[in-house]
Amino acid sequence: MIEVKISYKPGCVLYYVMECEEGKFEGGVDNRFRLFTDPACPYKELMLRTLIFKCMDTPFKHFTTENVWGMDLLRFGFHKETENGEEIYAAAADELKLPSDCHGK
Repeated sequence: MIEVKISYKPGCVLYYVMECEEGKFEGGVDNRFRLFTDPACPYKELMLRTLIFKCMDTPFKHFTTENVWGMDLLRFGFHKETENGEEIYAAAADELKLPSDCHGK
């Protein structure tokens, strides 16, 4: 069973702990509104979807993340930007989306 529970961590505006057979893994949104996850998290898409779902319904307006998720972040409404010479992904809250991978026949 996989559980993703909201928790508290200083320096975070949102913080989650995922518990699964593989262990405990963290993810969240830091006080710079940057989404992050534990590099060893085996279910990064689940963590990303959890964070995006909450970010879509917050008063915060702009989010960034690095390419640490192992998937195409453009599908989730992010676009590429350059910040301090490095490539990041950014999205306004109203640009975020949770794409469905279900394809009807």
